[in-house]
Amino acid sequence: MRQRVLAALAIVSLWAMGCAGRPSSGRFSPPGRPQSASAAVHAPSPALLLTAKTLFSLPRPSDLSAGFIQAVEVDPQLSYYQDRTPESIAEELRLHDIRDVRYVLTADSNVAPRLLQALQERHIRVWYATFMNGVYPAGKKDLPPGWQDWRMVRRAELQGGKPPDFTYLCLNDPDYRAWKKRQIGRMLRRYPFAGVDLIEPYWPDTPGPESDNYGCFCPHCAAAFHMMFPEETALPDTLHAGSPRSPSNAPALWRKWLQFRRATVTGFLDDLVNGPGGIRATAPKAKICIWTLALQAADGVRRVREDNGQDAAEIARVVRPDVYCFETHWPDWSQPDLPPDYVLRYKPFLDQVQAVAPGMPVLMQADTGSDPHSRRSEAWIRAFEAASRRLGAAGIVLYEYSIGAHISF
Repeated sequence: MRQRVLAALAIVSLWAMGCAGRPSSGRFSPPGRPQSASAAVHAPSPALLLTAKTLFSLPRPSDLSAGFIQAVEVDPQLSYYQDRTPESIAEELRLHDIRDVRYVLTADSNVAPRLLQALQERHIRVWYATFMNGVYPAGKKDLPPGWQDWRMVRRAELQGGKPPDFTYLCLNDPDYRAWKKRQIGRMLRRYPFAGVDLIEPYWPDTPGPESDNYGCFCPHCAAAFHMMFPEETALPDTLHAGSPRSPSNAPALWRKWLQFRRATVTGFLDDLVNGPGGIRATAPKAKICIWTLALQAADGVRRVREDNGQDAAEIARVVRPDVYCFETHWPDWSQPDLPPDYVLRYKPFLDQVQAVAPGMPVLMQADTGSDPHSRRSEAWIRAFEAASRRLGAAGIVLYEYSIGAHISF
């Protein structure tokens, strides 16, 4: 691994080291989504300040046509980036030979034009990373009046429970879909992003209909289901095992429901990307990367299709993104002893995309420390990269730059 001894001392006083997990309520955590790590601020590490190391083994340009893509997600709202100038953040990433940044925006109004400029001045490509099926508390300020009607109805709400901190918004709500389409187009036209990452377009959630997170059962979903299957007058009943509409007592209805969930995720993305007023119509120069989940279980492909409504092959075939990314699902990344070559067990996911879109670049995403017990070392990250290369992936994305064990405290 190369080392660079550069002018890091010039930004010593601007570095605030911290460890924070997934944004806000712990979006990527197991059900219940607790915040995964504290936001304590620590003193700078002298070793890190004086010697910058490349995070990846073989740094290369991250143009889609120029070799293996090595990207990191950066969420400037995390504590690591507070009380720092945009230039210091961008310079740190440059010192680590990072050429591709996925700029995580839990609220679009938090975008920092100076950070964008600082990154681009250092020849770092920046993508706009936005969530598809809801918002964190920080993002509610950007929603228009009446947004409450867009909320998903999960199994928990059917039982009288309260909505979670993360607000799920229904992919079948036409007003939400139209607003999201306008919002993405506006961001891509206003700011010089290289592309957009459409993150987590899924129905909640693993381990399936017994999860309190499972949904959506809102009126828009009921109407869309009836439109697809006019012979059906009601949605399946996931609350009462003895119901004539339960999955076990009405298997034909349940199969239709699973088909409906897959079709509506694909339809949501197709409309967002290719529909009237969609991304390709309003921001034609922007590259598009769609993220769906991957799970290393033996029946991982089936579980993601059934639990989350994501059919990667169908999404790749219908929507035709420029890049595809498989995001490590929480049952995998939350394992403290997860071996870095776990990604090799994602081959069935990669294969289904390559079967329908042979030339489409496929990235593999890893979590490097949302759970404080699962912080990944520099050696782990390099081994994950090596395994992804062996798998045949076009690159990797790491969440999040500042939370792994490769950042010293």
